[in-house]
Amino acid sequence: MPYKNYKKRLEYNKLWKRNNIPRKRNMKKQSVGMKEKICTKCGKLKSIDNFRKDLRKYKNPYFNTTRTKTFCIECENKRNKEYRETPKAIYLSLKRNIKNKGKVKISLSEFLDWYENVDKRCFYCGISEKDWAKCDDSLTKITKRLTIDKKNPKGLYEKDNMVFACFRCNIIKSDFFTPSEMKELAQQYVKPKRN
Repeated sequence: MPYKNYKKRLEYNKLWKRNNIPRKRNMKKQSVGMKEKICTKCGKLKSIDNFRKDLRKYKNPYFNTTRTKTFCIECENKRNKEYRETPKAIYLSLKRNIKNKGKVKISLSEFLDWYENVDKRCFYCGISEKDWAKCDDSLTKITKRLTIDKKNPKGLYEKDNMVFACFRCNIIKSDFFTPSEMKELAQQYVKPKRN
């Protein structure tokens, strides 16, 4: 407040309210009437229903009067999908998973190193990541990339214990088969069915 004196401060507050409250009312009327908004990502004019609600509260109430996000649902979904495929997002999802609490002992930089240097093939059946995405398997609807599997299920996520596996092999192996047994099963039964 610019005034230390109580009476002057009250006068200042009254003046401020008189000048600013009508402006706020006008802004609210305008925001209620808004039916369309421009997406900042694709630049298209879209209906306000195509934008998700924004839960953030801005200091300036005139900044986002419609309380919606700046880019449309379609652009947001596309951005999220692209992000989920990045190695950093894969690492963070591994770390965030409740089942893995305290089991991820590899750091982000080590994981990124490992992810870039390892051949992107299923450790058990040998299918490449590109072939898995094109595969006719019903599980490709769940994920189009190779998953990360622990060779020893009771061990931790460490460089020596992690391998890439297609979702089919990962589900079959679970914590029931050893890596060598699963390799045999995959070579005999899973791989021939794909060809």
